[in-house]
Amino acid sequence: MFLFQETYYVRPGLQDVIDGRVRSLHENHITNPVAAAMDWAKFRGDATTYLALRLWHDREVPWDAEHAAWMAEYNRTRPNDSFLAPPDIEYFDQVSQRGQTGGATLLVTCELQVGGATRSAWETWEAALQQRLLAAPGFGEYRLYRFMGGEHRYARCEFWQDAEAGLAFWRDASMREFSAGLSGMRTAPVFRYYDVLHQAGDARPRP
Repeated sequence: MFLFQETYYVRPGLQDVIDGRVRSLHENHITNPVAAAMDWAKFRGDATTYLALRLWHDREVPWDAEHAAWMAEYNRTRPNDSFLAPPDIEYFDQVSQRGQTGGATLLVTCELQVGGATRSAWETWEAALQQRLLAAPGFGEYRLYRFMGGEHRYARCEFWQDAEAGLAFWRDASMREFSAGLSGMRTAPVFRYYDVLHQAGDARPRP
């Protein structure tokens, strides 16, 4: 499965406009035969950064005439000067998915740079973390992605149905002790927290 990740930097005053447009874009995209899941979230660290996750079952996405016409109108009606900077676009392969898509209020992302010699140890640690997450009250869905431009870079996505439970999970003393067992990373893991605004589809692989 193929993830198209886009980070938006929305100009102040246009947040509601862009929010509505991206929701409609995702509702349109999810009708594509190879669409899996569309997620839209707002970064908790500032008022202008948003994250779109567009997950597809195939890397080659077909667009019929109806979808092409819809996209042409979508692009034509985009407000001028909508963004503070061009979006950041990155591509990932989905490595793992557990849980149920939908109903999330909090998205916790973590960027990981895995050292080659310590990959096995990290995989064992990550599997244990996955089990902790799935057992946690208020947790919804786990996804793990590998960056298509480098085999050592991963991104974890945690979707929490209960936002307070998600924040409390990583603040708990037991998680600080558990995290101390993660070693051999190329760089320190980078966490980001988002409010989930809209979800559509299902991130589970096809049978």
